[in-house]
Amino acid sequence: MKLVSQILELATLTTAIALATAISFVSGIRKEIDWQTSIFGESGDRDVLKIILYTATLLLILKLETLRVRNQESKFPTRYRRSKFMGGHKALQITLLAILVFLPYLAGKFFGDTTRVQLYKFFAVGALEEEFADLRTTLYAISCPSVNEIGDYIECGNRGNVWLYSTILLKLRILGANSSWTETIGLIFLLITFASLVNLHNKFSTLPRFLLIVLVASPGFQLMLERGNLELIVFSFIALALQVDLKKKFGILTVFLLLSSASLLKFYSVASLTFFILFYLFTSKSLKGKFVLTVACLLILATLIPDSMKSRSYGVVDLSGAFGLPNLLALISAGEDTRVVSLGFSLPIVIIFSLVCFRVTRRALPLLDPSDLDSHLRLVLIAAPLLLTWSTTSNYFYRTGLLMIFILALSEILESKPPDGKNEISFGLVLVFAFSMFLYPRFLAIPLNICLLALNIFGIQVILRFMKALLEQTFNLRALPKNR
Repeated sequence: MKLVSQILELATLTTAIALATAISFVSGIRKEIDWQTSIFGESGDRDVLKIILYTATLLLILKLETLRVRNQESKFPTRYRRSKFMGGHKALQITLLAILVFLPYLAGKFFGDTTRVQLYKFFAVGALEEEFADLRTTLYAISCPSVNEIGDYIECGNRGNVWLYSTILLKLRILGANSSWTETIGLIFLLITFASLVNLHNKFSTLPRFLLIVLVASPGFQLMLERGNLELIVFSFIALALQVDLKKKFGILTVFLLLSSASLLKFYSVASLTFFILFYLFTSKSLKGKFVLTVACLLILATLIPDSMKSRSYGVVDLSGAFGLPNLLALISAGEDTRVVSLGFSLPIVIIFSLVCFRVTRRALPLLDPSDLDSHLRLVLIAAPLLLTWSTTSNYFYRTGLLMIFILALSEILESKPPDGKNEISFGLVLVFAFSMFLYPRFLAIPLNICLLALNIFGIQVILRFMKALLEQTFNLRALPKNR
């Protein structure tokens, strides 16, 4: 009976991963002319098939969860069964991650750009003839004399873009940064990303490991790889920060440097840096350390906040393939873009959705130990930038690297706690978030944004719970000497 259960579990996992991958295949095959319709636009019958595959995949994964719960009730320790089951497959899974990250790039080097473009089409990604197009445009801008502040048009080798990154990055032109650096930096980006994925994989248990593979195969993540998008490095830096042991020497400094670097690349990561500094101020006894990190953080904020305010004027306004609160409000208002919003109609509906999401997501909070501040901090480091960018602006779907980390961190928490039926809804939400990464047609934007709304509601609760625990622990620590 045990052997049958293991075979059924393995078959279910294999089928689920195959179907999840097939979702991206279906949306990308035979799209020869307008590649955008294979990712963001309407694609007729393929959308119906994608929904069928998506639903079937969720049902199979939920069936897997039922099997997992039953296996945990057997006489063999869960940790022993998992380590035995995963021991023979860990190398295979890491190899699969390496294939997903490097195969298109290497295929382009050995067989030409045409092969690379065709490979990405199978992931529903419309690849450009030039690899790492976003990174290339950024390097063009850095070396372009006409680019000096937010909103400046990139005249040098431009694809119709304006400069939207921190102006401090323009200082790299002193080092002679230009588009000839693209391939070298792009390869470094891929290596850093792969290293962060392997580290996450090593930390995770069974289910999050499989979710990690599925998410890396999603069109959003593959598009970031293909474009050499800076979200790729933001994802990697925050993922690496989550795994640093704060109690070891230079642990605090390492996390600070990683989050500072992420903030300089993308403004919204400042939210993570700010909460990390608060954590350090409330828990550290080193006055010198508090002073140095606080001053450094204030300097970073002073540099980035003005740029961040300017960049909001150049945000995403179209509704196709985008997410965010402005996007959701515009969709409910039946507007043509995010500038056409009827708050009187859309805001009450969003409030109702928020209340429903609150009732559902609060069931996952008891799984978090209030005394485990380090675990809370890791969730907050992801929840804070996700909340900031989703609530204030509209972004394209492929900019979801941070969302992926949150999904995996949340699924790891659910995986590590004994399931008891009360967390089935929470576990189901994790799966919906994960596999919704494969669905991009405009008519699915509202349900996908509602999924993200639920994730943000959960993030708000985690942040509030974290701040409460932080204040309570600080108060208790200060009260102890008086009691003595």
